Amino acid sequence: MKIYEVGGCVRDTLMNKEPKDIDYVIIDGNHEELIALGYEEVGADFPVYLHPITKDEHALARVERKTGKGYNGFKTETKVNGKFVTLEEDLIRRDLTINAIAYDRENDEYIDPYNGREDLKNKILRPVSDSFIEDPLRFLRLARFASRYPDFKVDYDALKKLLDDKPDIKQEIRDLTLERVFIELEKVLGEDKPSTFFRVLKELNLLKLNFPYINDMVGKDQRTKHHAEGDVFEHTMRTLDETCKLTKNTVSRFAVLIHDLGKPVTYEYMEKKDISEEQFLKEKYYGHDNVDILKDWFEWFEKNKYPKKYINFGRKAIKYHHTFHKIEAMNPKKITKLFLNKKEFFDNPRDIQEMIYVAKGDAYGRIISNSNDSDVLTFEENEQIFKEGTFKKDNGMMYKKAELIKNVNYNIFLDIFELLKTVNAKEISKTDKYKHENGKVNAEKIKTYLYDEKLKIVKKYIKQHQDKTNDFYVEVEEFSF
Repeated sequence: MKIYEVGGCVRDTLMNKEPKDIDYVIIDGNHEELIALGYEEVGADFPVYLHPITKDEHALARVERKTGKGYNGFKTETKVNGKFVTLEEDLIRRDLTINAIAYDRENDEYIDPYNGREDLKNKILRPVSDSFIEDPLRFLRLARFASRYPDFKVDYDALKKLLDDKPDIKQEIRDLTLERVFIELEKVLGEDKPSTFFRVLKELNLLKLNFPYINDMVGKDQRTKHHAEGDVFEHTMRTLDETCKLTKNTVSRFAVLIHDLGKPVTYEYMEKKDISEEQFLKEKYYGHDNVDILKDWFEWFEKNKYPKKYINFGRKAIKYHHTFHKIEAMNPKKITKLFLNKKEFFDNPRDIQEMIYVAKGDAYGRIISNSNDSDVLTFEENEQIFKEGTFKKDNGMMYKKAELIKNVNYNIFLDIFELLKTVNAKEISKTDKYKHENGKVNAEKIKTYLYDEKLKIVKKYIKQHQDKTNDFYVEVEEFSF
């Protein structure tokens, strides 16, 4: 019996990363021998055992035979033609070459029959074999790996060939269980660069299968003057990247992902109207922050098992991202009414802070230009601008990352929230002045009093910041969201 370290722990070690856990594979071992040595069987579907002392998981080398559809449609075998499965046979069933490397600790030797170390060196994500396509979930996992290692290149030629050779795999990808797809999405939103996940699926023409709401953003062009980075999809991906620099909260990152969900809806609605091209260009995204037009999508999220905390915060991001951008230009009455409506708006500083991150990501995730008719930027040019801040094309057009010219004081929301806490409805309700003759609380009087008192606070705060507010009025008209 021989034991090797395999999979992610070997890959991470070769990348000078600390492995989260260590996976072991056993060659030339069997169930009876392991039980006799004190191993504990724990695998329901696979031959997995816990080491008698360390409790680390050890798996018998195995091959998998496709027996049905989906990622559960496999039969596991530890012998082939009466012989134990070899290390090479176990490794070839794995997904990517960089995950198909074994390490012999006893002899300090790597076993790498599929050139995984070479692909690590060259930073390539490549399937080990044609068996990659037998598990539809692997396409989502590969895209997630690309998000974890955004400087790696994906071997699209190999993947597209696999998809061409088995066209019915797309239906299997579409039929992945709802819970499984969301688990992958949540993991992706926790990676270093989640946008890469969606770019990979888009390149493979798989985005529409499990993420149709993102796919609908592709090709919905925007005004170059305010969105030179590209269509709604490109803006969303850039916004996601920028927000990830500010927060690791996956709920907030999801909210960014859908903050412009209404744009494809208003675009398609206006496209059907008999209007001039000029009017279409001007009004195609008018009202995209209206959550009422997205009833079908929110039902889709619920049907596809998206948790309520994601749906609810995403809904608020859609509805209020414009509000956050325009806080310095809003009148005190509107601001006061916002904070009085705690059920619809935000009722705690933590959520307000996360919404500020969403708003900043939206503001920073764009490129502005000095022309409405600038050339379309390539992906590489986009990358250069987001890295360096400015870029000038040969035609004389100047492009800037929006972060360089705009810095809204979003913290106004947090300041006002804290100030308004001083007006306590419970304390007011104890005062006889706000009670009926029968001693019961007069809710209408309290509501009016609350509004009046909070409006005074907001007005006083705004007056103290009047100079900043006045400077902003000109700028907000020049900057379209």
